[in-house]
Amino acid sequence: MANGKPHDNPLSDLVIHGMSSFPAEMESLLLQINELGRMQGRFPLGENWPFSHKEFDWAKGRAIDAGMVLLQELLEKMQQGQGDDVLLNPITQRPLSEG
Repeated sequence: MANGKPHDNPLSDLVIHGMSSFPAEMESLLLQINELGRMQGRFPLGENWPFSHKEFDWAKGRAIDAGMVLLQELLEKMQQGQGDDVLLNPITQRPLSEG
């Protein structure tokens, strides 16, 4: 079970501890998503994270191209004031737009 300590999860390592194991371009997208989402009252790299467990592959250099596509699409939606069809409700694990 995750406890927020260093090396527990690559996303918390990035946003809480300032440590990154992601490629630079992916790290930039993740940080932009996090900043924009937080301004919208979301926790996109935390409780609203829609790509559960993919971050572990990305941190190991696997499936980077597919991950970049997912993250770029999410960022673009969020920049347009959307994204609730992707971000998850932490209780139901369904998109926020589903209530």
